[in-house]
Amino acid sequence: MINNESEATNSLKTVSILATNYDLGEFGSLTNNLILSNLGDSANFKGALTLAYGFNLTDSLSSFIEYYANQSEEVWNGAWDTGLGYLVNEDLLLDLSLGYDLSRDVDSSFVSVGFSYRF
Repeated sequence: MINNESEATNSLKTVSILATNYDLGEFGSLTNNLILSNLGDSANFKGALTLAYGFNLTDSLSSFIEYYANQSEEVWNGAWDTGLGYLVNEDLLLDLSLGYDLSRDVDSSFVSVGFSYRF
């Protein structure tokens, strides 16, 4: 096998993802992902997770809040983000989100603007 740095490797790397989505009716939805992988240089498995709660404010305006974490060595690093989505029409969604890293070692935040279009 050849890895992403064009180096030969004799080991098989895997990623396992368990994804669930819970419809909470008029209260929104809850989505989570549990991830286990051994894609790094070591043979040890690393974990990651996401937990997101989304809800509609109006027929065209929605919001979400999400917590996510990943394992770096033996330490778990967590972060959160939140955002708004505006449904322009049935095929176009505009979104704005912002987030913050909860790790004591990393001081980072972000603001993101995007769109999704269905063909």
